[in-house]
Amino acid sequence: MASRFDAGFTAYRIVRGGVPVFDGSGAFRWGGRWTSPGRYVIHAAESYALALLENMVHFNLAEMPPHLSAVPLRIPADVPREVLGAHDLAGWDAPAPYSASRQHGDRWYDERRTAVLVVPSVLSPFECNVLIHQEHPDARSIEVGDSVPATLDQRLRALLGRTKRRRS
Repeated sequence: MASRFDAGFTAYRIVRGGVPVFDGSGAFRWGGRWTSPGRYVIHAAESYALALLENMVHFNLAEMPPHLSAVPLRIPADVPREVLGAHDLAGWDAPAPYSASRQHGDRWYDERRTAVLVVPSVLSPFECNVLIHQEHPDARSIEVGDSVPATLDQRLRALLGRTKRRRS
């Protein structure tokens, strides 16, 4: 079945000031929904809004890094990708410890199947997150665009200030 990710597309990554765009050390240290710790994975999203939202859920306002940048990543059509739909893997959206999703993502990473893994987002059912295998040779073909400050509107800041979040 054809996918909107068959052609080249742009993904968006939010990074802290001073952190290189292609630095998967956070995923290496903590892992995530789709990979266990010990794997250098770059996390991005198919839209700027989703990238920001995916970052916001890990912080309260006091913990939100002060200097964030949004960086577009152009993924050319010839860069291999695996696209996983919401109905392709039972349990992918289960809460931690993320057994089904991590098992799939770890295999994708360890087998070096593709440079890019497109996965569904728990936060936004109509959008996807984009995982980039930092050590895959085809990842070098991904073009990094110019960064811009990733600012939070005061209404979002107010929401972040109301609830206590901890990094998962």
